[in-house]
Amino acid sequence: MSESFESKLVVELKASAFLSGLLLAAHVGAAVMAGLAAALPWWMRVGLWAALGVSLYRNLRRHGLRTAPEAIRELSPDSNGQLMLGEAAGRRLEQVRILACFIHPWLTILLARPEGRRRAVPILIAFDAAEAGAFTRLRAWLAQQRLEA
Repeated sequence: MSESFESKLVVELKASAFLSGLLLAAHVGAAVMAGLAAALPWWMRVGLWAALGVSLYRNLRRHGLRTAPEAIRELSPDSNGQLMLGEAAGRRLEQVRILACFIHPWLTILLARPEGRRRAVPILIAFDAAEAGAFTRLRAWLAQQRLEA
């Protein structure tokens, strides 16, 4: 892709009702399954429900509502095939390498590692979290990067 294409692409992410609903459905389904597991003692079920509640809270704030300080609110590709990320707290992460990605018209999932960090950062982007044109261009750029790798 041309450098002018990449320099113009800035994807601003906002809250996603679709992703929030997906996260809620997955966590509620897991809670129901934990409740139906007859072989588990009651204290283990309560522990599983508490862990699922904490997981739902963290994932909704980070990916669904994007209100957590570490939530990714902006991303843009650079000319080296890497990303620049902007967090909700205002911190910018440059030279972020994409480790893996899943591309679908409704949902794109990235696993990216910022330079200088050991842990990768998961980024979930639903179709309603970004402007339609920017989301389409981002998916095209990611597909192109995947083909070049």
